[in-house]
Amino acid sequence: LPPERAGLADLQTFCDKLVQCPLLFQPGEQWQYSYGLEVMGRIIELVSGAKDLDAFVQESICKRLGMRDTTFHLSTEQG
Repeated sequence: LPPERAGLADLQTFCDKLVQCPLLFQPGEQWQYSYGLEVMGRIIELVSGAKDLDAFVQESICKRLGMRDTTFHLSTEQG
């Protein structure tokens, strides 16, 4: 689950918990979507020095491209 759906505050907390989890099955026996995007999001936070991934995406991508209505979460005005 993404951090907000797992009841965790942020990607750092999510990744800290993730590394403590055992594998659900042996590699090659089954398939399941990974948490690679969440882990990559945390790496982006660390490397960029951004407070969180949302802030990085807004500042480094959306703002530069003039994407004023693109967000991770809809505001009450958008919804």
